[in-house]
Amino acid sequence: MMIVYRMEVALTNQQNNVVSWHKLTPRQRQVLELAATGATDDEIALQLEIEFPTVRKHLQLAYNRLGAKNKAHAVAMLVARDLCRGAIFNV
Repeated sequence: MMIVYRMEVALTNQQNNVVSWHKLTPRQRQVLELAATGATDDEIALQLEIEFPTVRKHLQLAYNRLGAKNKAHAVAMLVARDLCRGAIFNV
């Protein structure tokens, strides 16, 4: 229960951070959306036809711009902001 509560608090705090999403490049959003579907970095690289280190670089830059600690944190922020509905919910 404590973990769920902390996640809810973290997501609630991030909801006010709309400006940071506009700092992401289209490719950074695309990589995060694929990560949100559960794709590995290797799978993302194959699907986007880019090199593995390039995927890692896009992710690291996205983390920095969002203030995320890691991929799970960035994806949680993405889901909380409902910016990847098409990738996750097939809308």
